[in-house]
Amino acid sequence: MRRRRSTQAMDNDPYTVFVNCAIDPAEGGMMAHASGRLFIDAGDGYEHLKGEFLYMKFDYRYRTLKAEPLSIPLHDTLDDKGRPTRIHGKLSGWPQMRLGVERLVFVGSTVAPDEIKYIDSTGEQDLLFTITDMGLSHPPRFHIVVKRPPITLGKYDWRIELRGLNFAKVQKHQEMASMGPSYGTGGSTAR
Repeated sequence: MRRRRSTQAMDNDPYTVFVNCAIDPAEGGMMAHASGRLFIDAGDGYEHLKGEFLYMKFDYRYRTLKAEPLSIPLHDTLDDKGRPTRIHGKLSGWPQMRLGVERLVFVGSTVAPDEIKYIDSTGEQDLLFTITDMGLSHPPRFHIVVKRPPITLGKYDWRIELRGLNFAKVQKHQEMASMGPSYGTGGSTAR
């Protein structure tokens, strides 16, 4: 990550998306999920009132990350029922490189996948990733970093799937947990 002194200096930097996985007790305490929202606009002026923005929701469930567009209400225009008109934004004048994702980080995943796939309308693509054992015992938790996923913010016809459960990693994790805390020792794997 690049540290900058101002947000204007970060204007052309790619994004890093963090997925902080929470344990869902309804799923038996073993399945992690997360959701969050992202709003992007030019940061100056009032072009967002004309629809020059991105507002999107990320949702991670059942080892799959997806994104969908969200709308915002415009309070100065009303629909036929007297409610504020809602608009979906788009950053039409922005180059694709300004909306690229450099890293996708899953924090606290309960699975150590064998492979991570990017899936869109054109097919599937294997992604490069690293896994680090977080040293937690029950359930095991992992820190997964996907490098250069082919995600462009503002496009929604994709999903990322964490596939397979690497039982060797889970077994190694259980052995290490029985020996005490072991942050970052031997639990890292690169693909």
